[in-house]
Amino acid sequence: MSIRAIHIVDSIDPVNMGVWKAAIANAMELAQMEVRTEIWYPALTDAAIPPEVTGLALKEFSISGLEQQIVDRQLDKQKDIIVTHGCWRFPSKWGSHLRKKGFKWIYTPQGMLEPAAMQKKRLKKKIYFSLFEKKMAANASAIRAVSGPEQHNLQNLFPASQLVLIPNGVTCDAVFKRYQTSSTLNFVFMARLHAKKGLIHLVNAWLQSSLLNNPGYRLLIAGPDDGELALIKPLIADAGNIDYVGMVSGVAKQDLLETADYFVLPSYSEGLPTALLEAMAKGAVPVITKECNLTEVFNLQLGYEIKPAADNIKKTLELLAQKGNDKALHDKQACCYQFIKDNYTLGKVAALQYRLYQSLLNAVPAAVTI
Repeated sequence: MSIRAIHIVDSIDPVNMGVWKAAIANAMELAQMEVRTEIWYPALTDAAIPPEVTGLALKEFSISGLEQQIVDRQLDKQKDIIVTHGCWRFPSKWGSHLRKKGFKWIYTPQGMLEPAAMQKKRLKKKIYFSLFEKKMAANASAIRAVSGPEQHNLQNLFPASQLVLIPNGVTCDAVFKRYQTSSTLNFVFMARLHAKKGLIHLVNAWLQSSLLNNPGYRLLIAGPDDGELALIKPLIADAGNIDYVGMVSGVAKQDLLETADYFVLPSYSEGLPTALLEAMAKGAVPVITKECNLTEVFNLQLGYEIKPAADNIKKTLELLAQKGNDKALHDKQACCYQFIKDNYTLGKVAALQYRLYQSLLNAVPAAVTI
């Protein structure tokens, strides 16, 4: 049976790229399983929607606007799956309304209900969640977590709901071909420049460390600005080995990740950062907080745990500088690549999604794990 997965997001702005790109990343793999992918988004910004995905730019976000789309897009309860991404805005309302009309709805908060994320605008979120968001989400056909820690948290919030764990997926080379010798260790931060990502702590740690202005080490910061660039620029102005390269995509992004020896993300809160998976797929060793929600990094000793605090990050930077660029580092990089290849490829994630879609449409209990 042909299935159509309709992904509804509240933005395709560059700062929201991690969410909407993850939603449609494996459209090609799903197409091979007879699943067509659509993405519905506000018609406020332009984005490069891949040719295998049907994009629908929305101009109306009311329920009456949704009713019109049901007619225009000829939605079919027997063949269409509704997948909403994020919380608080119209996608949740639309998903809830479609569920009441008999459609299968997968609610995917993408880390927005994690404890640290709930602390920002805490009172406002607490009230809205209790009165509206929780009631809507609890009625979903399934709630999708993208990481084990998020699944545990969501199970506490929605004990009676069907919880499924399906992570984000990434492209992975057929073979590991990174092995290289370089006189410089490259540390890469790649994420939107937002306070919750902890970049200010990383920069301060670097400035206080022996790595500053040492030609043997380099810190590359990549990502769209989301309020932090004005704070970062004055700090790095006189640093000879810190570079802000802006937002990168396509070939430039792949080139940057291939040069990364370490991927550093001192985040306060995540669902499961796709950039982290992409970096590991290229062999970058993760230096991350436990809030990045990839606990296997620590359990399998694939990387290093840090806290979003300059003193703590500085100690780790000094440790990694002492380790240098040797065979042990290259071996760990190869292990990072193999871990992603074994667990987080687009094909593996697409298979999990397909099984979930089939189980919902056929009313068979799902058994989805990773």
